[in-house]
Amino acid sequence: MVEVVYGRSLYAGAAHGPSPTAGEVLIMLGGPNPAEVRAGLDAMVAHIENGAAFQWANDAENTAFLAHVVSRTGSYLSSTAGITLGDPMAYLVAPPLEATYGIDAALKSADVQLATYVPPPSETNYSAAFFNR
Repeated sequence: MVEVVYGRSLYAGAAHGPSPTAGEVLIMLGGPNPAEVRAGLDAMVAHIENGAAFQWANDAENTAFLAHVVSRTGSYLSSTAGITLGDPMAYLVAPPLEATYGIDAALKSADVQLATYVPPPSETNYSAAFFNR
């Protein structure tokens, strides 16, 4: 089984990284052999390129957010969120004010529980929440 053995958001990152190889996150995978780890890496890259992505919240394109539903969590997200392996969850990220408003609205309007809260300022100066049922 391939698993995430380390995952961390980095300060700045993206277009503001301190070097050409400093991205927005550092993720390390581990597994029983190089071929399986490579398959995990390929799956991760495919998700980065074609999966969940930040969206603009306004026409000025100056406020970005991420709202992603994970239908079945794997070992890393389950452990990070403190939920049962395989449970679904919503992963929400936004600037601090918008995140606080969104988290409050979700808790008041949906049958969800706050599994994990990332208060601002985080490494990315955003706030985040993992919700599950």
